[in-house]
Amino acid sequence: MGSIPVGATNSLIFMFDTILKPFIGVLVLLASITSMNAQIDSTSFTQDSLNINDTAIRKPFKLTKRDIQKVIKVIKASNEIRQIIKRDYSDLFQMNGFHPTLGYTYQGVNTLSVGLGYGKRHLFKPTIYENFHTNLLLYPSYDKTNWGFNMGYTQSKLFGFWGVETFVLSNGNGQVNFAIRPEIGISIIGAIDIGYGFNLALDKNPSSLNSHCFVLRYTHQFLHKSIKNKVKEINHVFNRDYPRLKEIGLDILESRTK
Repeated sequence: MGSIPVGATNSLIFMFDTILKPFIGVLVLLASITSMNAQIDSTSFTQDSLNINDTAIRKPFKLTKRDIQKVIKVIKASNEIRQIIKRDYSDLFQMNGFHPTLGYTYQGVNTLSVGLGYGKRHLFKPTIYENFHTNLLLYPSYDKTNWGFNMGYTQSKLFGFWGVETFVLSNGNGQVNFAIRPEIGISIIGAIDIGYGFNLALDKNPSSLNSHCFVLRYTHQFLHKSIKNKVKEINHVFNRDYPRLKEIGLDILESRTK
């Protein structure tokens, strides 16, 4: 074979040094950068996956009623956590619902009442129970069975209660009696109220009602079912939001062991 002329060889060397060599260097640099970015992205993705899938990797926990009491103590101990929970989970620790009521009042005549109330109890203050209610009243007057209607509010604190009732009653003589009655007495967690009331008449129509009266009232709060449903709801929310709650300082799993 013939040899390559010296001039051609010099031209090839010149092309390699001036064009191909820098181009190959750029390709190598780009390949290195791409490889580094891939490593960085892979590391970031893995870390993000660990954070996002923390709940998926961690076994779901199940809080008991005693565990929830411990968690509530932790929340109460930190004003910052308490404010965040109050802002973002305002309804989570409330047990609200419609509760039927049945009552008896002796106020010169025997009066029966049946109705429906809306009761509220907060797990941070479990001994306090509030109830707004309306009732249908039934009582005898002038040898007739008469009807009435009342609206009221009661608040109970473990073994005591106070309340205010307003009512409209037919007096059996073609007229009605309007009255307001403050009440006070003993209570069993707001379910059973036994107390004294004082009727303040708001009209001058004839009435068979006395000013002093004895009050007995029962409110069915569905406590067992309400507590069971609330524990279930709290477990669901705490499992769902565990990473966020842990981030703000409420480590549910740690609180359980204290």
